[in-house]
Amino acid sequence: MVKLKWLVRADAKYIGWFDIPNGGITMTIPAPFGYLEHLDQFKEEKKQQAYNKIVKKITETTGIEKEQLEKIKNLASMKMTKADMQKKAQEIITAKLKEMAEKTKFAKKYTAKIKVAKTLYNMNPKTLKVGSARGKFNEFKVSFANMDKITKIKTLCNKQIPPRLAKAMKRIGVPLDHYASKKTELCNVLRKFGEIQKMYEDWKHVSKDGLHLANEFRKNQPKFKGKRRTAQFGIEARYMAEQKKMKLYSWYKFSSDGKQVQEIKNVAAFTKPAKKACKSFKSRGKLCWEVLKRTKETITVKFDVESRYRNRTKGTSTGPLEINIPYAYMDKLAVMKGKARKVLEMKKQLQSLVTMDASFQEKIAALSRSLH
Repeated sequence: MVKLKWLVRADAKYIGWFDIPNGGITMTIPAPFGYLEHLDQFKEEKKQQAYNKIVKKITETTGIEKEQLEKIKNLASMKMTKADMQKKAQEIITAKLKEMAEKTKFAKKYTAKIKVAKTLYNMNPKTLKVGSARGKFNEFKVSFANMDKITKIKTLCNKQIPPRLAKAMKRIGVPLDHYASKKTELCNVLRKFGEIQKMYEDWKHVSKDGLHLANEFRKNQPKFKGKRRTAQFGIEARYMAEQKKMKLYSWYKFSSDGKQVQEIKNVAAFTKPAKKACKSFKSRGKLCWEVLKRTKETITVKFDVESRYRNRTKGTSTGPLEINIPYAYMDKLAVMKGKARKVLEMKKQLQSLVTMDASFQEKIAALSRSLH
């Protein structure tokens, strides 16, 4: 309990309706100081809990360790000069840039273990339409603009350095070029991985389904001792990259006979001029092929069926077909055989580097704000 002496003037206007003795009055009121002290302690605990939550949130969001936040807090509590705080921020940034450069250098050595073809091609996996031979392959270039789609990694290498980041670097006092050069090195490694990823996807396609080279259909009505009969056939040719062999799918129909189908595997690859070779259907006809010419990236081949009827043999031919095959690129793709695990490891490593870069940008911003 506490005693309070409450002195009220007798001439106060707002209590003029009764008289108070000139000596004042003494009142006794309860004062729970112990409880108030407990409340103060409770408030401090709540404040500390709130502070810990904020520290945890900043750590999770920006990647700045709790110890670094404490350092910044301590610097502020010690009332260090702005120049001293700026120097500490520069040390943190420089250390992180060094770490980023070292990890990028390691990733560069890792990706260098797989040789990339000088020229990549747009390998359209779609089946050719009937009546088509493979045309010229378009060159494919992996760039900062398209590599995110290829690698499935959000690199942002095709974006300019954000103005807020440039402003933050300037405030801290670290030249923007120090970060920009490290970012460029990282993006170049990511582009190299994009080329590897592109080749790996191409290899998966051509090793499983083959490279579709031709899809032709021909129909003819030759005479056999004065009698005309309809002969027709279709041919699909695929280059099987893993075996370095050709696979031929063909069908043949003569007059009212039933349709005959055959698949011819492990045909010698069309890599050089070769004499005519044939494979008989179950009855009457046979499929033949002949490689007439070979250049650096094209072959000229002819397919035909020979129909035997009334002791006569008549042919139905596609005529010479010029087909494009990027043999050099196919040979380069062969190095991707069995590289699935290595490609996946590269992707994980580079993904962690991109995450580190994003965290680093947030760190720069946070340190910049601490210098206000």
